Amino acid sequence: MGTIEHDGYVARVEFDADESRLVGRVVNSKAPIEFHADAASDVPAAFRAAVDAYVDECVARGDDPVRPFSGRLLLRIDPELHAAIAAAAARTDSSINAWIERTLGAVLDA
Repeated sequence: MGTIEHDGYVARVEFDADESRLVGRVVNSKAPIEFHADAASDVPAAFRAAVDAYVDECVARGDDPVRPFSGRLLLRIDPELHAAIAAAAARTDSSINAWIERTLGAVLDA
C-alpha cells in the first residue's frame, strides 16, 4: 500500500485479506514494531502509538530503543565491480560513496 514515517521510523502498510485489516511493520529498524488498523484513517495514530509504546517500554526496562538504520552500510562486492564503480565515480568527479548513493537513489525513485 505505502509507507508512513514517525520519529525517524518508517513503516510499510499493507492490507491483510485474511484478517480484513491494515497491517504495518517498521522497515528501517531491527526493532519488531508492528501495528494494525481497521480503517486507513486510523493508520497514522496506530503507527505513532506503536512506536511510542516501543520506545516507552525500552525506557522502562532501562534499555536504549533500537533506532532507525544509521545510514552506514557495509557492502562486499566483486573487485571488478568495485573498480568499475570507482571509475564511474571518478568520471562524475564524485566519491564512490556519493556515486553509489546517487545511483541507488535514482533506482529507487524510478
